[in-house]
Amino acid sequence: MTQAAPKAASAAMAKSKLSTQTSRTNDLEATALDTVDVATQEFASKGLSGACIDEITAFRRTSKRMTYHHFGSKKGLYVHVLGAVLKRIRNMENNLERDGLKPEVAMRVLIGFTFDQQVASPTSSAWS
Repeated sequence: MTQAAPKAASAAMAKSKLSTQTSRTNDLEATALDTVDVATQEFASKGLSGACIDEITAFRRTSKRMTYHHFGSKKGLYVHVLGAVLKRIRNMENNLERDGLKPEVAMRVLIGFTFDQQVASPTSSAWS
């Protein structure tokens, strides 16, 4: 009987310590957005074939199951990341001053911006 009490206390302390170390939020939308941010870096550095869902989920401290629930597959996550990156690029392009420019000049501004972004960061600054 005296041995049971210390074991129970020890188990309770271990459980408490474990729960504080591995606490997760249940904010699914925030988790999905954070997963996209981590996946963006992973895909930018390793590409679709080199990126690993295990590494993405380990960094985010989420489960593979939840990642597949949100995105369907690794390719689905990749497509989602590409859409998010394209949206960032389009937002940056839309902020360029092109009003009042002749169409040819406006296209040069747009193409120059795209080129400069690629030169500045070969993996594209929009990836990060």
